[in-house]
Amino acid sequence: MEFSFEKDRFSRLINGIQISKTSPVNLSMKALLVVGICWVPLAIYSLINNSFWTGSVTNSFITHQDTQVRFLVALPIFILSVRVIGKRLEKILKQFTEAGMLPKDQMPHYEALIVKSNKLLISGWPDLIILVICYIQVSVVLYFEQLTPEILSWQVNVINGEPFLNFAGKWNLLFSRPLVIFLLYKWLFRIFVWGNLLRKIAKIPLKLYTIHPDLVGGLGFLGYSIRYFSPVAFGISALIAGKMADFMLIEDSHLSDFRIPFISYMVFITLLFVIPLLSFTKQLTSAREEAIFNNYDFANGIYRELKPRISKNYEKVQEEDLKSAEFGTVNDFNSLMTNTLKMRSLTFSLYDILPIWVAASLPYFPVILLEIPIAELMKTFASFVL
Repeated sequence: MEFSFEKDRFSRLINGIQISKTSPVNLSMKALLVVGICWVPLAIYSLINNSFWTGSVTNSFITHQDTQVRFLVALPIFILSVRVIGKRLEKILKQFTEAGMLPKDQMPHYEALIVKSNKLLISGWPDLIILVICYIQVSVVLYFEQLTPEILSWQVNVINGEPFLNFAGKWNLLFSRPLVIFLLYKWLFRIFVWGNLLRKIAKIPLKLYTIHPDLVGGLGFLGYSIRYFSPVAFGISALIAGKMADFMLIEDSHLSDFRIPFISYMVFITLLFVIPLLSFTKQLTSAREEAIFNNYDFANGIYRELKPRISKNYEKVQEEDLKSAEFGTVNDFNSLMTNTLKMRSLTFSLYDILPIWVAASLPYFPVILLEIPIAELMKTFASFVL
């Protein structure tokens, strides 16, 4: 059963644009086209209006970090990630069937869950609701930005002493900004659908193998779903980092002002991708507990039968005993028992979360350089290491 993020209305609209016969090039060109619709009109009008570069970083279009990062970094990432992440998540879903973890009588129910998720993704109502939210948010943000005229300087013309949105400001308000926010919320919606699908799959009585070397009953492949969302985490962080950079350049804010928001954001981005996997904890815990008691009974019987063959006095132990079938049996069984005893109740580990943390942190590095020069950073790092 196919699971795809490319069946929603916006993705189908993008895919309907015929540019190239080569898929990777085609998708990249489509992303560039959307970027061009959002960014190019703003740049052209700013050039005409002499606000592209005014000689000051506080009121120039090209140095408005929020705008540049939003349209030149986050926007293409949100578009290009749809196919890549969707294909990888589909591979995870196929693993449930290919690894034999689904009972045969549960297959129709499993396929029905995927069909429902696909229907939710292609439904028009979520898109409409998200679109309304986007325009409300843009209007609210514009109201507060008016309190800081420097932020809107390249979007505003002053006529008879009164500021009015120029063509760039209106285009940004009606098309550019809402589109980026729409793509952001679309990704949050996709993540919700994915998490809801995993939560329902976790209610199916899966065939878990407590002796599996991944120490999570054979569900270790689910941990990869966290790192698969790294591009989205990078894109979201880029949006926030661009806004932070403008506050530092225009309003003279400092890194210390963003300490609590940054920590809160990192907690949020972690929970966003981790919480769906917690749905399997209950089933893993029950499987481990049941297997431990069953294996203990079996182990006692095994050791009872092997004890007369492997119990020898010190003087009677010989090199041939190391090659005996009984010795190998004991070692193999001990290894299997160890896997059961070490079995975890979480399908992910720290190594699965690290890629998300790295991707979410990278966009903030240029922001740090605005306050702490790279030379000073290198000195601090050298003194710490040496």
